[in-house]
Amino acid sequence: MTRKERMIAFFDDQPVDHAPHCVFVHVPEERRFGEAGAQAQFDFHRESRNSFLKIIVDLRFVVDYPLQRPEDWKAFKGFDRNEKYFQTNLDLLKRIVDKNQGEDLVYWTLFTPWNHARAMTRDDAIINAHTYSRKPEFEDAMKRLEEAVVKQADIFFDEGVDGMYYASRGGELNRFEDEIFQKYVKQYDINVLNEINKRSKYNIFHMCGDNLRMEQYRDYDCAAINWDIHGNNLSLSQGRAMFGKKVMGGLDNLGAISNGTPEKTAEETKAVIESYGKQGLIVGADCTLAAYAPMDNIRAMADVCDTY
Repeated sequence: MTRKERMIAFFDDQPVDHAPHCVFVHVPEERRFGEAGAQAQFDFHRESRNSFLKIIVDLRFVVDYPLQRPEDWKAFKGFDRNEKYFQTNLDLLKRIVDKNQGEDLVYWTLFTPWNHARAMTRDDAIINAHTYSRKPEFEDAMKRLEEAVVKQADIFFDEGVDGMYYASRGGELNRFEDEIFQKYVKQYDINVLNEINKRSKYNIFHMCGDNLRMEQYRDYDCAAINWDIHGNNLSLSQGRAMFGKKVMGGLDNLGAISNGTPEKTAEETKAVIESYGKQGLIVGADCTLAAYAPMDNIRAMADVCDTY
């Protein structure tokens, strides 16, 4: 099987010859965009031998005004396709898609509406207070953020993305009560997910963080799901039983693959496949690897996955 054939078989519930795999790191600021950025991400994809090409970005909505009070959200007008930062990211995507030439499935990292709101305030205390405020200005802004994320996704799909790696925040048990989570985080997460599912059957949902309210994610309709199994005390097999979905993960992103040896990484990778089985599994990590993760370790993971 080619990497693309293996991924399609994975999503279509067909047997795979080997477990697909994918891990990723953040790109340094100086090589994030333009031709240098596109080449850096494409080189990483080739060198890592990932089973799909995941474009890792930090595309958030840029605001040049303070969001100190809930009422300040009135200044956020929504998505502007011509905004410079969006166009810079769109250019990156086009360059990478062109380099890929249809060889592998391409994924864009799409952030949930509340995740965007958090990044825009740049302060957890502020975004938590705005969310708890229940102010109409913040709620209206969340609706505009939902619409904006969907518009972003539609453009990315039109430009050649095969699926979204849809990344959430806000589900920590110590952050909000269930009612707040459901109203200001979950409903917008799901609204966007329902829209991107109309464009692709390959979307992967990522729950970022530890100590999450895992039960609340049972009804998220995605093709595969990824979470921090170590920070949430929920194994891949337990997650399969809870969510009833294909899973991605198994490795501690700051464990052996980032800070150990190729031999230890290979040992842990083999243990993941042996404990779960290679069907319905993308071997990956809890979250993004450390920026300094050795490529030899990443290749050791790939070697096990590609031969087991």
